[in-house]
Amino acid sequence: MANKLYDKAREKFLDGFLSWSSSDIKIALVNPTYSPDLINDEFADVIGVPNIIAISGNLTGKSSMTGIAGADTVVFLSVAAGNWVSQLVGFKDVGGVLANSPLIFNINTATSFPIYTNGGNITVVWDNINKIFKL
Repeated sequence: MANKLYDKAREKFLDGFLSWSSSDIKIALVNPTYSPDLINDEFADVIGVPNIIAISGNLTGKSSMTGIAGADTVVFLSVAAGNWVSQLVGFKDVGGVLANSPLIFNINTATSFPIYTNGGNITVVWDNINKIFKL
């Protein structure tokens, strides 16, 4: 699978439930056990708590020029050692409840992925051209 948007997220963008600029968007570092279903997966709880290695704070510096979603670099501090991270999953945080938080995108093709955590920081720098995703 390549870097993709979840189909339910496309619907939510079109219906006005998701706003890149005003929604609280977070990133989860996810292990290879989670196998995304881009057609049917809708909320972040389908990932399964044991498969989530870490969750970022809200993205900052979000931009949406010409249909391209961008944001500032994300740094995960002191990620627990001994885990494989094979994908980044973006979601709209709704009150800190994964079952209410819609999935937006899945990135599994990136520089330095997969990553084996060693207790240090993990820095996510977005692509210079397509940033995080393009509608």
